[in-house]
Amino acid sequence: MGLSAGATGVLGTSGKLVIIALMFIGRVGILSFGLAIISRGRNGARRLDDSELTY
Repeated sequence: MGLSAGATGVLGTSGKLVIIALMFIGRVGILSFGLAIISRGRNGARRLDDSELTY
């Protein structure tokens, strides 16, 4: 598919961006991608206490 079929050559910019997003999600995995989006909004940055560090 893709360039060998000539389908992406006729797509506009928005169509190409959709293809890029779908390929990225397919590569990363839908569950990993969803968990990353959900956890980013919930926790934010987390700082470690000295008691959590192992030496």
